[in-house]
Amino acid sequence: MGKEYFGLPNQNLAERDQSLIYNIQKNFNERRGLSDTDPFDDMYSNYIRRDDALVYSEFFIGSIGETAYWRDPVTVNGQEVPGPWGIRTRYLDFPRKSQMIMAAFNGGNLAALDSFAGFSPEEGVIFAHSHDEDPPGKLELAYAYILTRVGTPVVYFTGNNLADNEDKEENGITWMRKGYDGALGDKGVGTIPNLIYIHNQFARGREWTRWAEGDFFAFERYEDLNNNGQANSGEGLLLTVLNDSGFDQTRNGIQTSFAPGTILKDYTGRNPNTVTVGSGGTVNITVGGWWGQGFGCWAPFNAEGPASGPAITFTGSGVSTMPWVVPGGRDAAAKPRTVTRLTGNSVTINVFYREPAQG
Repeated sequence: MGKEYFGLPNQNLAERDQSLIYNIQKNFNERRGLSDTDPFDDMYSNYIRRDDALVYSEFFIGSIGETAYWRDPVTVNGQEVPGPWGIRTRYLDFPRKSQMIMAAFNGGNLAALDSFAGFSPEEGVIFAHSHDEDPPGKLELAYAYILTRVGTPVVYFTGNNLADNEDKEENGITWMRKGYDGALGDKGVGTIPNLIYIHNQFARGREWTRWAEGDFFAFERYEDLNNNGQANSGEGLLLTVLNDSGFDQTRNGIQTSFAPGTILKDYTGRNPNTVTVGSGGTVNITVGGWWGQGFGCWAPFNAEGPASGPAITFTGSGVSTMPWVVPGGRDAAAKPRTVTRLTGNSVTINVFYREPAQG
């Protein structure tokens, strides 16, 4: 099984071409017209337009040492390669889930997020909930953390096809856990789509803990422009703040790497007041209680879409539209969409926006 699934480090090409992992990458490349000589070099990269498929495995483990057989390098023909079976995937980060995510969002100790457990951000895939792993009690707060921290996150979703009394073998329906129904914004729950917007717009670069205590945790994403491993003034991108107390919480003097005078907006919309960065790069932040799941994501103002009309249009030959439907599942409405279809060799993209009032 190991040979057919993962391949072997000293295998010949005929054996390699039969392994599932290699053929996943081969299929990914061929369908996109790519000619990638190394089908795994992008496997462990984040925040890129990848030319390799991102494949991750599930090993139900308590520490990364339990995967040593699979992932530790060995020397073959004078070169280091992954362990005996030559596995080349990333891993669902079970050690981080059990030791950090559950401690913080089920055990009530947000300071646990200031520790380190599990795989590196380049090798692990962080999660809070899965088909056979119950979520922490404060799942939305957990998603606010994993969708804005460094690394690659995953949101567990069962397509709005399970009710609360139908999972975990209740009533003999399925052993699976019920996923997060609002993952696509269904049922009026827009938390995850909003956090994904924040992830795509601001959550890049490095990460720096800015405040750590049991009920209040803050971390900053910053771009290390001078490659010194420090968060310097002018490098700030995003400040995520978590509050699990159930009450409004204020912390004064939180250090950031935003330039003094920068005006920050909470892009979750939960905390309407803007925040101005002080002369030393510090901010005073208030996060609402939100029934024990309070959070905010502060970043500089972006350009805004037009007051009316589309933000992006396409012109040129071979531009048309086609209907598209995002299924709603058994328990939610389908979401009809219209998408632009490009069949010509060139297109003009027109972008319309407004400068934010804050400049």
